[in-house]
Amino acid sequence: MKEKIKELYDVHVNGKFLYRAMSKEYMKDILKNGLNPKKNPFEPIKKDLRGFLSIILYLHRKGYKISYSWHNETPPITKLVRVLRTDLMRRSILFGPELKEIQNYYSGMKGGSLVSTMYELAELIKNKKYPLNERQIQIIDRVYSWCKKRQKYSMFIIRVNRSSKCLQSAKFQHFGGKYWASPFGSFKHFKKIINREGWKDKYATKLETGKVFYLHLKTKLPASEIEVIK
Repeated sequence: MKEKIKELYDVHVNGKFLYRAMSKEYMKDILKNGLNPKKNPFEPIKKDLRGFLSIILYLHRKGYKISYSWHNETPPITKLVRVLRTDLMRRSILFGPELKEIQNYYSGMKGGSLVSTMYELAELIKNKKYPLNERQIQIIDRVYSWCKKRQKYSMFIIRVNRSSKCLQSAKFQHFGGKYWASPFGSFKHFKKIINREGWKDKYATKLETGKVFYLHLKTKLPASEIEVIK
């Protein structure tokens, strides 16, 4: 069994990578200090961003239809707001397994995914000229202005080796319920997780099939383990 697990580790972890697209606004800091999930880039504007999302829900309750295409679908606006609120509170950094997906989807989101989404929503609401009070208009204008400044930054892609021990405390998002433990990191950690959680009915369904998953990094990733590839 140990030989089988070592074979799985070599195929799916050792020498393989996870990827993330980042705004070049943060490139210098990342290459110097690494990635820290506890450092929230939205902190200075978080209050206004939350207020802006509340305005969207306010308009929805008033009967105004706000339609926004997002992640190749047009979700109910309540779902979109819920996800964006979660992203604002997130204390983890997401990595994906497929470079092509990162390149095709996230690389075009100037300033980052959340900034791009907030900017387009703010622009949509400004153009519709909904009946809003002065305070609400000011919040929207501040959010729009902040996002527009972030939009001048293009994206770059980084990768981290799946064998990094920093990934051992991460959470494995598989889009099927509660997150799983991360199987990535050292061989010792991989073996422990596979023996405890199983392979065939869990991780194999993602790693062997190439289906989408995300890894939520929970601890600091040093700059020495980050490689810029684009």
